Amino acid sequence: MGGLEKLGALLHRPLNKLANEALQEYVERRMAELEGDLAATLNDLRAYRQSDPNFDRSLKEFVKAEISEGPDPLEGTVVMESDIDRLGPSQQKIQKLLNG
Repeated sequence: MGGLEKLGALLHRPLNKLANEALQEYVERRMAELEGDLAATLNDLRAYRQSDPNFDRSLKEFVKAEISEGPDPLEGTVVMESDIDRLGPSQQKIQKLLNG
């Protein structure tokens, strides 16, 4: 006999009702936890917005990063058809799918 069955027998209550009550309590507890996390995130966003209301600092940092001479990992690289043989098997498959 599992824990739910024992509890149902001791309390003289249907298992379905006990399961629904347990689920409701779990959802309420998790929602309260998440509510606190979301409130903290919202406070962080508000503080950030107040520290740079027009995003001036963020825009300057973005422009500085864009004009820097270092490699940009988001730019990617051009793969010529002649280079496909040097790629790994999964990269070759992706290139073939992309190029038809």
